[in-house]
Amino acid sequence: MNWLFELYDGFVRLFGGGALVLTLIFLLAATLWALIIERYWYFLFVHPEVLENALRIWRRRASGPAFLARRARRHILVEVGAQMAHSVTLIRSLLAVIFLLGLLGSLTGMIQVLDALTLEGSAGTHALAHGIAAAAIPVVTALAVIVTGILFSQELAQRVLRETRLLRDQLRRS
Repeated sequence: MNWLFELYDGFVRLFGGGALVLTLIFLLAATLWALIIERYWYFLFVHPEVLENALRIWRRRASGPAFLARRARRHILVEVGAQMAHSVTLIRSLLAVIFLLGLLGSLTGMIQVLDALTLEGSAGTHALAHGIAAAAIPVVTALAVIVTGILFSQELAQRVLRETRLLRDQLRRS
């Protein structure tokens, strides 16, 4: 049980270093990972059923006149493509916002350093160290979130393109 108190104390000290900016980064990171997990959930469990339904609709409409079949094919591709790419743009936008919040945390920390220099001069080493830590912690946290988020965001974007091509090919063959 002691490890739980130590973990809590570590979080309190971490969030105390960057205060509001670090809290915002944490909340946006939680939202980002919820969206990433939701997209993987979609591709693993929902997307196969969506593909089956799309192919079923295509088989019913493909036997009609050619211009109606092309229109139905285009509609199916747009519909399924929109479902696949649902949150990918939002994920990329969240990455940019998290990056900007990391920079904001750096600026607020550097302002603390400059305040410490003007108020206490070079003798206030404790205040200088606190300001430098307040500048570094949000940037490092934001970069850790961004690097991992970019990897998954790129993979999701590639998957959307790959699945769209596969669906287009299946609709041509059917």
